[in-house]
Amino acid sequence: MRFNLVDIKHVFWDWNGTLVDDVQLTVEIMNKILSSQNLNIISIEKHKEIFDFPIEVYKKYLGFVADSKLTSSAESFFYEEYYKNFQQCDLQSDSEKLLDFFLDNKIGQSIISLLPQNILNEMVDFYKLENYFHGVIGQSNFNTQNKVESARNYFEKFDYNPIEILVIGDTTYDFEVAKTFGFHCALVSKGHQSHERLKQSGALVFNSLSEVLSY
Repeated sequence: MRFNLVDIKHVFWDWNGTLVDDVQLTVEIMNKILSSQNLNIISIEKHKEIFDFPIEVYKKYLGFVADSKLTSSAESFFYEEYYKNFQQCDLQSDSEKLLDFFLDNKIGQSIISLLPQNILNEMVDFYKLENYFHGVIGQSNFNTQNKVESARNYFEKFDYNPIEILVIGDTTYDFEVAKTFGFHCALVSKGHQSHERLKQSGALVFNSLSEVLSY
């Protein structure tokens, strides 16, 4: 569904892979976990081909068996390593240009992420982006993986028509969230899924955030 930026009243940003370029860090940590379990490591290209939600689908592609103790331990290790190393990640190119555009045009902005709330808060503070956002919505813990409910609970606070909301993300899951509520959606293929996979969803797909701005 096509949109015009000047008609948008509020933007729901995804975080990982959309505003923050953390794909390489994600793959590095996953490969540590895979190696520890004698599973095949993956390339960034392979990650973009198989990364999916719910996250159990991704784990299955990686070769994990349905062992809740193992996967829970792996998730704990992942977030511990991610938290210790996220400072090495850069913001996506032109992210601040688009953030500034929305701010200058009085278009509200919020983050809705699957990251645990404490990590998300610290990352937003580290990149000095807190002044851009009305809300920074993460999850209560790493076992919570439901962006639809986060969006529903948060959207109820606004007096907007759904077509005045734009979701910007990097996965088909972001598109599914947008479709659930009738929001507009722009997917950017600089993150965790390939351009080809994003196009197959039927969403509007951009190569970069600068393309979203020019659109």
